[in-house]
Amino acid sequence: KGHFFKQKLNVLLDTFPKQILEVRGKGLMLGLKCAGNNADLINMCREENLLLVSGASNTVRILPPLIITYREIEEATLRLQRALLKMRK
Repeated sequence: KGHFFKQKLNVLLDTFPKQILEVRGKGLMLGLKCAGNNADLINMCREENLLLVSGASNTVRILPPLIITYREIEEATLRLQRALLKMRK
């Protein structure tokens, strides 16, 4: 599931290169290195009912439960994408 989630996040990296600089982590302990302020992305994600936390070096930490399903990973990725689209405007 970690590999699947990282693949989904890398698609977002390719789609939003001005907002996401790097996908970090291993397994389900993942992070997104932000080009702008990570608090902005965290706040936008909250508006999409996706809870993320701040990490070091302007990174957003993604720490889902180990029992997360593939469908939930896809839903989380869609919510993150919507937040990134809102930030692009």
